[in-house]
Amino acid sequence: MKEKWVEFSFYKSKYKISNLGRLYSCKYKRLMNPWIWQERHYTILSSGKRQTNSIPIDKLVLKYFKGIKRSKKFALHLDFNKLNDKSINLDWSKRGDLLRYYNTRKNKIRGIYPWRIGKKKFRAVLKIRKKVVSLGYFNTYDDALKVYLDSYTKAFGYLPFI
Repeated sequence: MKEKWVEFSFYKSKYKISNLGRLYSCKYKRLMNPWIWQERHYTILSSGKRQTNSIPIDKLVLKYFKGIKRSKKFALHLDFNKLNDKSINLDWSKRGDLLRYYNTRKNKIRGIYPWRIGKKKFRAVLKIRKKVVSLGYFNTYDDALKVYLDSYTKAFGYLPFI
């Protein structure tokens, strides 16, 4: 995906936001470093003398690349990764739809995630000592489950609680 930039102003400062979720300050002529809070990227934008606002980057990307939808106020991350702020991964959602979408994973194993939702492909990952290790991409949930369970038993010596 080619990076596209859109310029916007916040109070009297000018910024640029990219479709890949990066923010550029025109005043300081540099990329701004986001900070993470509650598993989301945030940035601080100046709004005058000694006043700042923290704004989620995913909402900025949605606003400038997908437009504003008045009835839908929440940012939905299609791959369940709230740190992935690319425009192709984001969509507007109502609160109920958002909760329903995230709860579809509730009774499933934590290490298996949908990868390409439209094509029903899956990704298996294993977390070892706070490091995420990718086990691969699979066409079916059962293939991903088999590889995940084998890797989990090799790493920890027992099956995960299911």
